[in-house]
Amino acid sequence: MQQLIIFLIFGGMGFMLLYVGCTQWRLQRRLMRHAVPVPARIVRSEVHSGTPSDSDDSVTHRPELRFRYHCQGRAYESEMLHPTIIVQGHPSHASAEELLAAYPLGASIVAYVDPAHPDKGFLVPQASIGPLVFLLLGALLPPLAWVIGGVL
Repeated sequence: MQQLIIFLIFGGMGFMLLYVGCTQWRLQRRLMRHAVPVPARIVRSEVHSGTPSDSDDSVTHRPELRFRYHCQGRAYESEMLHPTIIVQGHPSHASAEELLAAYPLGASIVAYVDPAHPDKGFLVPQASIGPLVFLLLGALLPPLAWVIGGVL
């Protein structure tokens, strides 16, 4: 019974990671395939540092970037650096600031937009590894949960 409970909890989490990884991988491919460059302006560029609620003393640093652009006659804002919602944290404030150095507040830049998804503009027309990490973890977690549940 214990093995089944552990499998359901961690296996369920694995299936959720697998689903998010798969949907984000597909969306990332679509956005990059159909992206067109559009002019944009940086409206927010700062590093957010905080302690996760499930952590004791570790501090995470996340670049917060927001840009405004127009597509098909409408104004949009986006926070996506890469064509995925999966965001990468940074180990230090300095490394997050280094990433934002190319995107100072008020700067005019080029963003990329798929006209079919105009609300999902992004700045770097390069695939992120985030969806693949989610796919890998999602595929490994259910069998690992089953094995560990049987050992305990």
